[in-house]
Amino acid sequence: VKSALKTDLSGHSDVPCVRGASAINERYSCEGGGFWVATIADGNSVRKVVGCIGIRPNIFEDETTYEIQRLAVDDEYRSRGIGGALLCFVENFMSSISVGRNSCKVLATTPAVLDSANHFYKKRGYDCKEEKLVGKMVMNTYIKTL
Repeated sequence: VKSALKTDLSGHSDVPCVRGASAINERYSCEGGGFWVATIADGNSVRKVVGCIGIRPNIFEDETTYEIQRLAVDDEYRSRGIGGALLCFVENFMSSISVGRNSCKVLATTPAVLDSANHFYKKRGYDCKEEKLVGKMVMNTYIKTL
């Protein structure tokens, strides 16, 4: 798991204009969050992005709440612990930057129809805080205190 670079998201590592932090990483980081990717080496030692996760903070006095966004793993690489590793990484990151605050809470919202996503959060200690109809889709919001 590492910070997302332009080369990770564009696939063109030899083009000078795409070196350095990606626009999405810069966007999340400037707000006090972050955006990371999970990569693996293919047969030619080229790194391939197989998953990603972003977080954004909301700080209210002594309480910090982070929202998980864009957690995704390539279909071909699911059920290999990549999503869990991404989530564990950001939970550790959030805990480390929230030292001295009364609490640090994490929110994650996912469609109710995505059984595997809902199971994923429940399995990792997240409690369903809210079911909300958004348009015609029921969304579940999960919460965990770190």
